[in-house]
Amino acid sequence: MNSIDDLASHALEMLTNHDVVALVHGDAHLRNILLRNTREPVLVDFANAGPGHPLFDFVRLELGIWTVLLRQTDRKVAQTLVAKLLARETIDSEVTISFKRRGPAIEVALQSSVLIRESCRAVARGDASWFDQYRSMHGLLALLALRRPADHYLSFAVFSAVESAPHAVAV
Repeated sequence: MNSIDDLASHALEMLTNHDVVALVHGDAHLRNILLRNTREPVLVDFANAGPGHPLFDFVRLELGIWTVLLRQTDRKVAQTLVAKLLARETIDSEVTISFKRRGPAIEVALQSSVLIRESCRAVARGDASWFDQYRSMHGLLALLALRRPADHYLSFAVFSAVESAPHAVAV
């Protein structure tokens, strides 16, 4: 990786040059999702809602899920999972099989990522660059997470995956 500054600069350029704007929640994480009747999710706290990148809330939620669940697992396993998830546009059976029986936290993180990835693909509506935007968004949010030392391992796993992936953001 050339530098974190280069990664951030390129990611910001890619995301700000995106011509589609959506209404985003702006603070999608697990504490802002409540359950009604124990099954129906309800999004709360719209203080940060406004125009933004259509993938922002999905990536923010995914990173929040990873942060909570992967903190409970072996760091090497968590870093490998993040690297594999950010390496390819499609989460295939090879990835799911390689992490089977690694514990419930890994399985839930993987299942969540599959669903979030499907949602991102649907929101992108055929935009060929959606996965590069998705990875760029992960890179920017991982930079913000650096302020919490306990989450550094996850941020560095994201930086490494974004830089080394086949569709890697050029830095």
